[in-house]
Amino acid sequence: QVAETLKKFAVKVTTASVRERREILGELEQCMMGKELPEPAVKGLCRLFCLTLHRYRDATSCRALHCAIRRLAESQPSATAANLLHSLQTCGVISKTGTPSKSSAPAASLALSWTCLLVRAVFPSPDSREGPTWKKLVEVQSLLLSEVLGGARRNTVASALKSLHLLWAQNPGLADQYLSTLLSLDQNQSSLGLLGVCVDFCSTQRDMATVDKHKSGLLDLYVKTVLMSKSKPQNHILERCAPVLRHVSHAEFKELLLPALQKSLLRSPENAMESELRAGSGVRGRG
Repeated sequence: QVAETLKKFAVKVTTASVRERREILGELEQCMMGKELPEPAVKGLCRLFCLTLHRYRDATSCRALHCAIRRLAESQPSATAANLLHSLQTCGVISKTGTPSKSSAPAASLALSWTCLLVRAVFPSPDSREGPTWKKLVEVQSLLLSEVLGGARRNTVASALKSLHLLWAQNPGLADQYLSTLLSLDQNQSSLGLLGVCVDFCSTQRDMATVDKHKSGLLDLYVKTVLMSKSKPQNHILERCAPVLRHVSHAEFKELLLPALQKSLLRSPENAMESELRAGSGVRGRG
């Protein structure tokens, strides 16, 4: 019965009929209850799930799909997390050039909701949030969020941010772990979007201890990937730097940011000025 259901799902996963989607996803969810699927089956399912990202737009289909993924993650957490994250990173939702597009943003938003599901199902405790799969999850989330911030409509962006804020609010200390993990990844601009959102959340929660704990690493990343960047940073990244810059003291600006800004002005004055103006406007707008 399991093999038959999996084959049926592979055939009908991309159907345009909402009724058929709901039926086959319901059958798939029932099929996974109390059973452990072989690793190749989990891998295949994760690939098939990703085929829906550009196709499923109605709430009914997305909800049924969400339930099926949650069931798989709860029954086989490690295999699901590893394979789903790999599939999300290679299915074309994340831009290879790093430039978000309006066409992929809705799919990225849906994929981001799946990763939030993985955090709850696979990494429920602070002790579980370590290792390569956890790092990969946070990295993929940062890439997906960058797609959403740079290409999605305002209500889609708001929905994505609400999901992340809810996730952090329901799990005390999780935002701190996100900041630590993001700052441990290879330094690049794509991390700044999620970092900025995380700092903004900590600020609204008046969790200044967490912000201060990571401020040095945040400013170092900002200097190296924005102020000293040879290429022009994207606007949505600059705007998300504002929550970080709001916490910069006069002394920190003078000692850390000003020297880098002066060097950047000599090398690429247009990029440096726009970086400061964009981030500065975000600071004033939120102040």
